[in-house]
Amino acid sequence: MDSTQAVQDPTPPRTGRILVAEHNELNAELMRELLQRRGHHTVRAHHGLEALALLERDPFDLMLLDLHMPGLDGFEVVACQRQREREQGGHLQVVALTARAEDRQRCLDAGLTDLLPKPIQGAKLWSLVDRALAAAAPIDARVLLAACGEDAAILAKVLVVLKSSLPRELARMEERWRAGDLAQLRELAHKLQGTLGAASTSAARRAIALENELLTGSLPTRARFEDLQRVTLGVLEALADVTLARLQADVQTA
Repeated sequence: MDSTQAVQDPTPPRTGRILVAEHNELNAELMRELLQRRGHHTVRAHHGLEALALLERDPFDLMLLDLHMPGLDGFEVVACQRQREREQGGHLQVVALTARAEDRQRCLDAGLTDLLPKPIQGAKLWSLVDRALAAAAPIDARVLLAACGEDAAILAKVLVVLKSSLPRELARMEERWRAGDLAQLRELAHKLQGTLGAASTSAARRAIALENELLTGSLPTRARFEDLQRVTLGVLEALADVTLARLQADVQTA
């Protein structure tokens, strides 16, 4: 191949909503700047209790979690989050931030996705975030299996409805968002979360967050709306390869 020929990456890195739970101001600001340069949206939590409150209120694709925060430490935070997920569904990618190399095995045992050593280095941060977001499952296998009762014929019908309904609902929401029609947009967000709820807990939570924002009487920002679109399209793409056997295997290996 000609060495001057540009190589195109067929699968560019995903961007996402990232919760940065870090009590050190310098580290938090450094990560915010580095992540925003790659197109990610970041929210800061100063301590563990604030991180849990933000996770309860808003959907995120990834959490970067300082293990040694005051109050609740990172291990306690992830334990609370994993308990929520056992009760409510979903699985958040969580990357530990620590200067202690001996934390690695404890992190993996605690259900953390990976570990990023301090001091923070831009290239390592970007690589790890790209990997964690690529591993994030757009659909919730447990939820979809429950929706179809683990019946292949019912699953096929559910998939047909999801694949036909989601693009229409997104298009209708786009139309109402451009018109500034808060009442109709709120109804459509409620309908969308009901549809998404059959396949993806995290995507449904985004629709709920949008609906709640509309209840305040404010039109959501374009970025908030585009985040919901991105996640919904990710669900649609993931549904293309869904089979009953694959869902069951995903649940067994989770």
